[in-house]
This record gives sequence, structure tokens and C-alpha cells, in this order.
Amino acid sequence: MAKGATDRSPQTALLAHFKETEEQVRRPEEAAQILDIRPTGKKCIGMQGCVEEGSEALEADGDETVLDLGIVGAGTRVEHYEMAGYMTAIGLAQSIANREVVALLKASLAEEEGAD
Repeated sequence: MAKGATDRSPQTALLAHFKETEEQVRRPEEAAQILDIRPTGKKCIGMQGCVEEGSEALEADGDETVLDLGIVGAGTRVEHYEMAGYMTAIGLAQSIANREVVALLKASLAEEEGAD
């Protein structure tokens, strides 16, 4: 999405958050090790929808400012979806009183909130 934005502000923010995302991928893997579980994955249809909306924003024609706002809006929806997931995972980690996992997940949540 960063490539599709014409204004440098969303470009810069999206690229910076992409680097944070790489670290966020590592944290759940670390949490799984702490909990001595094997992480598994499942395709998230909701997130897929958010990504598809972002793609639509990139393909639209029109005023550059309006198009940039569409890209920002699509990014915001992705961030909110991710934040909801982290909040749920934090609640689960709190319910088993695992402070180390809570801290890992809260670090990612804080990054998502900053990106939002």
C-alpha cells in the first residue's frame, strides 16, 4: 500500500510499520515456546477481506488526496483487526497468569496502536 500512496506521510508510516510487523511475527512464536505449544495457523477470512479492500483502494482512480485517504482507511481497518486479535490473546495470557507472554503481546499491541 505504501507504493500506492502519493503523499509521503502515509508512505513513511506504512513502511515503518512494515518493519515492526517483521518483529511481531517473531513474538507469537516466542510465546508458543514459552507455553511449550506448537503454533498452528489458519487463514483468517476477515483479514483477507481487509487486504482485499486495500487492494481495491490501490486500483481506484480519482483525486490523489481521496485515494490516499482510501489507502489510509484500509490500513486503519487492518490495524484495528490486528489490535482486536492482540487484545483477545492478551486476555487469554492473563487468564493463565503468564506475564511473559502478556508482555510480548502488549509490545505488539502498542506498535499496532502507534501505527493506527
